[in-house]
Amino acid sequence: MAERIEGAIPLRERRTLSDEWGDFSKAILPAGASEIQRVETRRAFYAGASSMLALISDGLDADKEATEL
Repeated sequence: MAERIEGAIPLRERRTLSDEWGDFSKAILPAGASEIQRVETRRAFYAGASSMLALISDGLDADKEATEL
């Protein structure tokens, strides 16, 4: 069994990006949104998530302190 880390969220309780998309789409898209609107909104959502991951990853270069971006 894996060691438990105090304060860590158990894997079974962690949310995925897909979970976030589901909540976001329910909150943002109108009930009568067209399929095209749904597809384009989903693309924009995931593109934004990808950009944020790249920004965070780029800021964590080996030669920088964790607090330097």
